[in-house]
Amino acid sequence: ENSPRWTCDSKDIMAIKGNVLVIAGSDSGGGAGIQADIKAMQALGAFATTAVTALTAQNTLGVHDIHAPPIEFLVKQIDVIVNDLPPDAVKIGMLANAATVRAVVAAIARHGFCGVVGGTATR
Repeated sequence: ENSPRWTCDSKDIMAIKGNVLVIAGSDSGGGAGIQADIKAMQALGAFATTAVTALTAQNTLGVHDIHAPPIEFLVKQIDVIVNDLPPDAVKIGMLANAATVRAVVAAIARHGFCGVVGGTATR
């Protein structure tokens, strides 16, 4: 049984330098989503792991299409990361639909995540 290396007492999220699990969508234009989150984590000295909730066809002119991977695959991404690289914090980004929201909420509860930051966009 793997458990997080943190407890649920108050913690300054900006001080975390360990693993951060980013659960968010991918921005093919590179300016937002998981791509931007990885850059921010690196700048703060943290290591980003990811679970992709959606793939976008996106550029500076807009979002042209969104594909959500199967929920079972999203859940598997989260579970395998937690089992090998337990996160010190979790950052939530784009959740493409209600099923994705439910799956992420269930994963938060199942794994006992408490260092969770949301910057969520939903469609």
